[in-house]
Amino acid sequence: RNSDHWNFTVSPASVNPLKIDTFSLRSGSTTLRGILGTTLDPLLLGFTFDDDAVVNDFWKDGVSLYGGLFTVSKTPAAISLNDIDGKPKILGNYHSEILVSVSARSTASQSARAEFDVFCNLDPDEGDIDLGDEDGVPVPPVNEGDSFVVPVRVNTGSSALGTVDLTIEFNSTFLQATEVVIGADWPGGPTL
Repeated sequence: RNSDHWNFTVSPASVNPLKIDTFSLRSGSTTLRGILGTTLDPLLLGFTFDDDAVVNDFWKDGVSLYGGLFTVSKTPAAISLNDIDGKPKILGNYHSEILVSVSARSTASQSARAEFDVFCNLDPDEGDIDLGDEDGVPVPPVNEGDSFVVPVRVNTGSSALGTVDLTIEFNSTFLQATEVVIGADWPGGPTL
């Protein structure tokens, strides 16, 4: 009987992330959208180790291949993120861009850091209403004297919308409602 023997020598060595190659939303969009509290697909993070090994998708399927290797942060708190699964959770609408950043914990290389801006925008839950655009800033900033449109989105689930009684409150010192326009999916007529 013939048997082969393999000898392995294990020696301590470490490799560190050298540079971030890709860091973005997996969808390619610039807007995180969903119902309040929704956890979305993980961010896309690709990087190169200092031994030239490449990892194209660090949080593939929401699982970190190398736990504790990166720190993820965001400003402000309209979303939550963690280093383990890279999945953002929507906590609210936000009036401007949110800076999302990642950095390797074990290296001083400036190339092992990356950041991008993202918008956070809620979709209405079933039986709920949300104001503002679906993508980008829900209600973008405007200049004094400008007119602007604020879409009203109603999620009726599988039910048809019969009527809705909606009061939108705002500071009349700064804003004046000038017109209500019926959207393509809005039955009946509005009253201002």
